[in-house]
Amino acid sequence: MATSRAQDTGVFSSTRRLNGISIRQRLGHHSRSRILVEPLLWTELHLDLLGCDLIGPSPAPDVVMKLEYPGDERRLRSFKSEFRPGYGNREGGMRALLGGSEVPLQWFMHLELRFGDYPGIILPCSYFCLRNECTDDAGSAPPPPIVAHIDQGHIAFMRKRKIQSLYGRSARYNRPGAKLASLRLKRLVPTEPLREPYLVAVLIALAQQQWRTLGPASIKRVSGVRSKLLYTSVGPGGNALHLYSTTVSSTFLAMMDDIAFVPPTPQSLSIQLTAIPFEPLGTLRDRLIALILEAPSLEAVGTSRDLVACP
Repeated sequence: MATSRAQDTGVFSSTRRLNGISIRQRLGHHSRSRILVEPLLWTELHLDLLGCDLIGPSPAPDVVMKLEYPGDERRLRSFKSEFRPGYGNREGGMRALLGGSEVPLQWFMHLELRFGDYPGIILPCSYFCLRNECTDDAGSAPPPPIVAHIDQGHIAFMRKRKIQSLYGRSARYNRPGAKLASLRLKRLVPTEPLREPYLVAVLIALAQQQWRTLGPASIKRVSGVRSKLLYTSVGPGGNALHLYSTTVSSTFLAMMDDIAFVPPTPQSLSIQLTAIPFEPLGTLRDRLIALILEAPSLEAVGTSRDLVACP
């Protein structure tokens, strides 16, 4: 559930934009020790610097793609067991539901966020490609990914472990160190549960991989890519599922690739949130596939390039 502020306005608004200056110039106004950190340590400041607006959530459209495969009942039972109260392997459940052996999507693990000349950062998550475009040939280029997924519990676990590693033995063996670690962790947990900075990093990393896998010839003819992320969480009403969707422009990607690059026009990330009901569980997979592939049937689905490339 979004907080009351989100419910009142429907928009999480950023107060800044990348208005004609490079990311490097933006960094000059802040302490690099606060900014140049991995996404698990990102805060509201990072969303502000990237010009993020999170809009919604709006209700999911009433669309469903009628699919039926052997093993569907087994997959559904497995999915339900992973989403029981408490933290099960919810990401594994989602991979089985959306990327099982007969389903139209195939899952892969982890994305890499690239930022200028700094070393790439591996972002643990799952992502999905069109199965009919995937091949076992090691020499062939991978297809552009369509959507990513991560669970709230996984982010919380990784963030806590990261903070513990930063404070080392002090966080485990003395009260002052443990208190400092606890305060740092508390500051990193977003007050707006849906405004999670790590999700923005995953959306950008997915867009970067889409851009790379489209290839040099294709990117000359497109203005950007469509990045999507499924986010599972637990709210006051139980399990929650949201789809984050954004268009990442070629100019924004160029700014991430070269932090000294000055954009010719202001750049921002407008991210649309869609709330997807879990129930009825029997149609959840088919509803998700229809939303992700933006089609009422598999016959109406184009190529992955059609799904991710913006003219």
